[in-house]
Amino acid sequence: MTTRETGPTSARRDWQGANLTYLALQLEYLKERLRRTIDGPSAGEDLASAHEAAIRAQRDAAIAAGRPPALDLLATLFGLTPIECDVLLMTLAPDLDDSFAAVFASAGDSRRRRATLALALALHRDQPGALGLLDCLLPGRALRRFALVWSRETPDSMAWSVAAPLFADERISAYVRGANIRERRLVQITRPLEGGIEAPGHAGAIAAIAQALAPGARNWPVVRIASSSCADASEAAQAAARRADLALVALDLPQLVEHRLEWDELFAMLAREAALNRRAYWLDAGEASTADPALRATAEQVLRELEAPILMFAGVPFGQEIPSRTVALPRLDRSAQKCAWESALGPMRGQINGELDRIAQQFDLGPADIGRAVSLAKTRASTRAASGDDPALRGDDLWAACRERSAMRLDDLARRIEPCYSWDDIVVPPPILAQLREIASQVDQRARVYEAWGFGEKLGRGRGISVLFAGASGTGKTMAAEVIARHLDLDLYRIDLSGVINKYIGETEKNLRRVFDAAERSGAILFFDEADALFGTRTEVRDSHDRYANIEVNYLLQRMEDYTGLAILATNRKQSLDQAFLRRLRFVVDFPFPDVDHRRKIWQRVFPTAARTETIDTNALARLEIAGGNIRSIAVNAAFLAAAADEPIATIHVMRAAGREFAKIERGISAAEFGPYAEAIRR
Repeated sequence: MTTRETGPTSARRDWQGANLTYLALQLEYLKERLRRTIDGPSAGEDLASAHEAAIRAQRDAAIAAGRPPALDLLATLFGLTPIECDVLLMTLAPDLDDSFAAVFASAGDSRRRRATLALALALHRDQPGALGLLDCLLPGRALRRFALVWSRETPDSMAWSVAAPLFADERISAYVRGANIRERRLVQITRPLEGGIEAPGHAGAIAAIAQALAPGARNWPVVRIASSSCADASEAAQAAARRADLALVALDLPQLVEHRLEWDELFAMLAREAALNRRAYWLDAGEASTADPALRATAEQVLRELEAPILMFAGVPFGQEIPSRTVALPRLDRSAQKCAWESALGPMRGQINGELDRIAQQFDLGPADIGRAVSLAKTRASTRAASGDDPALRGDDLWAACRERSAMRLDDLARRIEPCYSWDDIVVPPPILAQLREIASQVDQRARVYEAWGFGEKLGRGRGISVLFAGASGTGKTMAAEVIARHLDLDLYRIDLSGVINKYIGETEKNLRRVFDAAERSGAILFFDEADALFGTRTEVRDSHDRYANIEVNYLLQRMEDYTGLAILATNRKQSLDQAFLRRLRFVVDFPFPDVDHRRKIWQRVFPTAARTETIDTNALARLEIAGGNIRSIAVNAAFLAAAADEPIATIHVMRAAGREFAKIERGISAAEFGPYAEAIRR
């Protein structure tokens, strides 16, 4: 005894059987109609009544199994008229039933093996609207517009000859048999997108996008998703497509540029696949909207000619001649970001032990980067587990993943500094050290103060921490920035002023916008060295150059106030800074020139524990009136002198290196500073 199969597999097989029987009946009916057209009707023959009842019964059987027959679906999806359906079936017939070749050959030309428009006209000569067949293969009609029918003889003509043989490719032949195969010719220019995080703060925008994709729309709109992040726009597009029960497929613009000679055929196939597989297309035109002319021209061609739902990301809207709808994707606030983190983590969020507040406060990430950061963090935890360590996901896994995901790509404007100093390395007066620790503490405790204690509701702007480090060269400004970055486990970027400041109007603001926007998303610490070059006093307006210079300063003041991260500015010319700018700083730290006691402590700490040293006279070295930066240079040069002589580092090596340093900074060697070593290093 066999068990009857039930469920989706059984329904699929039932539909497949009904569909093939329906197709066979349609082909048999077409063959009989062609025979009557060629040979004439038999006496008393009622062809319609003999076939239509069976065809109708099989159509009902297919519908009962889940959906209409594939041939009927094609007609509905592409809006085919009954005459166009006959032309399509005649075109497919030789590929589905070998006996049709003989039927076509018997219609006056023994060499004919394919259907022609002339034969279709003969088939419909007695029916109303038969002359409409002459137009059904025009480029604007469905059979050609969606590449359902084509001719090898006249592929590019506006209208094909009535004697031209007609063809349908394997894709359509397989579809009517019930096999929805992959269109291989589109593999190079398309890529499926799966997923899509529905961030709470984006729910309204996603609903608006999904509404624009409502089933049944004939003139599909182009929906432009306005966002600061292409990745976030893509996530929203995927979520909206999923709501609308559409598969989202990305178009590769550079590949389309390479295939521009085949655009008509490709656009027809893309539109056909959108209908057959309920597709929408994703177009990343972020660069094309402002930069590469070839990419922009290709994007415009897609938007004008592709008959399918299109969701796109673009820096600016395209021309008015392209109808589109813009849906703005709001930037997630910290609360919404925390919800997105919790959604992406799922059941694992309980393992983070409340650290999400701190992470969401430090890193300004959208849904896409949050999802990828969680994936990276899980990979880190899995790698740790493979080596026998604790497999649980930890907050530091997420923290490291955030740094990796949000690392700035600003090589032309910023240089990453790898912090190598800790609190034990820096030597400054106790009040200065207390200020530095307070700065680090404010960054570390922002989640508690702004979120848990509610201060964030009172601060629409000014949440960031702007700090000025002022002091002579070598007094520890850069070192202090490294100490804070290492303590907070954050990236530190030194801004290259030569790359930021531009003589062309508006370019400096554009460069600074890139710096601040990237830094806000990454949570990195910005370090502006020689800040007086950027934040100098505004000048009296005498000409247009002064006016635009002041605009740059005003823009900087505004961005510094709006910036949500930690920005450290260093200068050895504090008096040159704009007073309006100084008022907006939360901390001003003056690094004094080190006195004798502080210089002694610096000398005591400057040599690594692994260095081979003799007893070094730090009291004698402390008499050298130089800053910490010079002391580090001297220590390194002394080490090389000792290594070359294959000796331990001794006071004499250090003094000789100090003599070179004094010569470099154009200072003389005096007995008051060098004591008994003065004569030795002059030789």
